[in-house]
Amino acid sequence: MFQNWDGDLLYFFQKITEHPLLDKFFIFYTTLGNKGYLWIALGIILIIFNKTRKTGLLLLISLLISHLLNNFVLKTLIDRPRPYEVLPNVRMVIGRVEETSFPSGHSATAFGSAFVIFLRERGWLRWTALAMAILMAFSRLYVGVHYPTDVLAGSIVGILIASGVVFLEKCISQKIKPTLNQKRNRKNSK
Repeated sequence: MFQNWDGDLLYFFQKITEHPLLDKFFIFYTTLGNKGYLWIALGIILIIFNKTRKTGLLLLISLLISHLLNNFVLKTLIDRPRPYEVLPNVRMVIGRVEETSFPSGHSATAFGSAFVIFLRERGWLRWTALAMAILMAFSRLYVGVHYPTDVLAGSIVGILIASGVVFLEKCISQKIKPTLNQKRNRKNSK
């Protein structure tokens, strides 16, 4: 019953969004998420600038953890088939994908990366990153390789990992900063 509900939602979503121009756009955009290319590039760009260097580094750490947890642990344990393997009329915009369906790796890495930016940066950058992640998750439904719950679960996994990475960095920084300040003060008093 649950899979029918999930499949019906995917059918509905694909029906209301189908358009040849969107096909081209989403094929291109979802491909940027393959192997995390989009997020790796964004992380490297952030590392280049002093102001966002730590955010870029944390993004790459979160991306790596999201990828490893999702693709080597969760997908293996859950082993859910792709929608096109189960549902007869799913519109396939890209070719078949090797890995299993649940949770969406593209959504996990997108939100694992973008949510680091969302938590650490202000202004247009945080909202742009979030919009990029939402668009990546949306693209996986559009091209027909995931159920809505795959995308939702992947997004939640990414958000939790990003939140954990940012929280852990804050804890470590708070412990290290006083120690570094004490060393500087001792050095300056000599």
